Amino acid sequence: MAKPYIESKRAAKRELAILAKDFGLLHIPGVKELIETATDYHKAHNKLMAIYNREYLS
Repeated sequence: MAKPYIESKRAAKRELAILAKDFGLLHIPGVKELIETATDYHKAHNKLMAIYNREYLS
């Protein structure tokens, strides 16, 4: 699966926030901070998916 190209940090943070909201992750401690401090979309995306796996699939 191809990774999406994100043009700016603002767009990346917006996409990460949408992803976290869609997966119900915003209430988990550290997720908002992860989104606010993200410098690389793909690394932050992987961290969000790891949090999702830990919270909902374990």
